[in-house]
Amino acid sequence: MLSNSMATRVDVVVVNLKTIRRRRGKGDFPNSYRSATRASSPWLIPVTDLIASGLTPGKPAAEEPAPATNIPTLIRLPETAARVFIAEYLDDSHNPGRYGSHRRRNQSKLAVVLQLLHDPTARTVNPMFWDLAETIVDGSDSVYGLIDAAAAHDQAQTTEAAGRKQAHIARVVDDDKVGRALAAQARYVGNKCHASPGTTFTRKELQKATRSTVHGVSRKELGGLDAIITRAIEQGWITEIDGHYSAGTNRP
Repeated sequence: MLSNSMATRVDVVVVNLKTIRRRRGKGDFPNSYRSATRASSPWLIPVTDLIASGLTPGKPAAEEPAPATNIPTLIRLPETAARVFIAEYLDDSHNPGRYGSHRRRNQSKLAVVLQLLHDPTARTVNPMFWDLAETIVDGSDSVYGLIDAAAAHDQAQTTEAAGRKQAHIARVVDDDKVGRALAAQARYVGNKCHASPGTTFTRKELQKATRSTVHGVSRKELGGLDAIITRAIEQGWITEIDGHYSAGTNRP
C-alpha cells in the first residue's frame, strides 16, 4: 500500500498531489481507503490501482498538459483610448452624466471582447473595435436617456394625479362644510317657526334666528337669507304664504 503523502508522491510516482486527489475523486483508485477513521487521515492507494490508472511506481509520470487557450493574459487598448482618457481627465468642465462615470470602462471592456472575438491571439485592440465599442455605448446611453425620460414622465403624471386627488378632496370637504352650514342655518329658521305653531314670521324675523357664521362659513357665503329660507322650505320645515313664513309639515 502507498500513501499519497508528499514523500510518496515524489518517490513513487512523481506526480502533482492535486492530480492524485483529482483522479481519486474521479474514481481512478477504487480500492483506496483512509488509514484511520479521522477525516484528516491520509489515503492509502494500492500499487495495482496506480498501475491500472497509468501511473507506474518508480518512474516519473508524464507532465499533464496545461489547459489549452490562446487568449492572452494582457491586451492593450489603442493609443486613441489613452488620449480620450487623458483628455477627459484634464477637462474640468467634463460632465460624464448619470451613467457616464463607467462609460469609458464599459467601452474598454467591450472593445477588448470585440477584438478577442475577432482574433483570440491579439495583444492590442484595433482602433476600429474601440470606435465600434463607443458606437454601441452611445446607443446604450440613448436607451438610458429614454428610460430617464419615461421615468420622469411617469413621475410627473403621478404627481399631477396626486395633486388632482388632493384638490378633489379639498373641494369635497369644502362642499360638505358649506352643506352642513346651510343645513344648520335652515334648521335655525325651522326651529323658530315650530317653536310658535300657527304664527307667521317676516324675513327680518327669520334672519334674526340665523347666525352670522356657522362651521366657519358666513351667511353671505351661503347665498344669504334667500338660500337659507329655500333650503328650509325644501326640507318641509317652513312654508311661505304671501311673503310670510310659518311652521311646515316636518320638524327640523
